[in-house]
Amino acid sequence: MNNIASNSAVLFITSIPSSIGNLLQDNTFQIVLSAFLGGFFAALFSNYFESRRRINQLRRDKYFDHRNTVVQIEHELIPVRVNMSRNIASVEDALQNTNDNNIRIILRFYNISISTGLSLKLLNLDLINEYAEAYSMVESLNSDFQYTNGVVNQIIEDHKQGKIDFSKIGVYLEMLNYLKYQCDLVDKKTLNLLSMCKVAIRESEEKKLSKYLKEGMLINYDFDKKTLSSESKKVEKEEKRDVKNGMPRPKFVALYLDFRRQAI
Repeated sequence: MNNIASNSAVLFITSIPSSIGNLLQDNTFQIVLSAFLGGFFAALFSNYFESRRRINQLRRDKYFDHRNTVVQIEHELIPVRVNMSRNIASVEDALQNTNDNNIRIILRFYNISISTGLSLKLLNLDLINEYAEAYSMVESLNSDFQYTNGVVNQIIEDHKQGKIDFSKIGVYLEMLNYLKYQCDLVDKKTLNLLSMCKVAIRESEEKKLSKYLKEGMLINYDFDKKTLSSESKKVEKEEKRDVKNGMPRPKFVALYLDFRRQAI
């Protein structure tokens, strides 16, 4: 019995290669196998190239979101710096005209506004950090303006009632000096950020896009001190340029209330 079973097993094993060979020679099987392999490799290559296409499209969209965001930041910083210069002029004038005999109260500060969340679309680490710092400083300065306006409103209400609270005036004067310091910091920070945006926009878009499509990750720009310093000087020169013939000069109205010491 054992010999018969052993011989049967050997016969079955030896018959497998010949069975496969016969199957491979069968025309119907060859057609089915050919169709299967053709479909399999077609799907494999199609999936590969489709994945690459989707990745390239996503990277392309992210790149242009980044570039458009840089342009948006640049456009937003122009009115920011205009209003900053107005606030600085008001604060400097108030400080220069505040002395033992006179206290100049600023009745209006110009609002500084930068859109929130723009750093989420940026692909350059330097721009992300600089924008985040500038945004935080602007928000803090707006909060200081709001607080100072509250103190000023209290001083005005006291004035209407014919009384003066010198503690409130002391708080106002302290805030006035602090605002001068903060305004100068924000002015410097926004100037640097604007210069970085201009440098980034000026660099070759074709090369940056090609490299980003190939490698992904982050985008690098040439933000060395010399380049940024040169760009900042151009920005300041442009901001201070003379108004051309036929163009109206921007008007700036500073509203004050003076408290003068009177001799009795």
